[in-house]
Amino acid sequence: MAELTLEDRRTRHDEIDQMLEAWTELRTNLEVTEAMQNQGIAAGPVNTTHDIKANSRSRRDGSTFRTNNSKRQCLATPFK
Repeated sequence: MAELTLEDRRTRHDEIDQMLEAWTELRTNLEVTEAMQNQGIAAGPVNTTHDIKANSRSRRDGSTFRTNNSKRQCLATPFK
């Protein structure tokens, strides 16, 4: 696939998406991130709220914090 031109990739968009989906289904978001970064591709994990809540480090390092509003509690990520 690496040898495909931009036009080839556009033409085969659906096929490539199916291949990526099949590959990512077998891996965690962190495994996908690491594999992509190892190939020089800028990547970061997409975390669900459950992922964030399960990661106690995210609270300790200040990357998330709990906020309250009148209807529910939620986690927020501050912009730095």
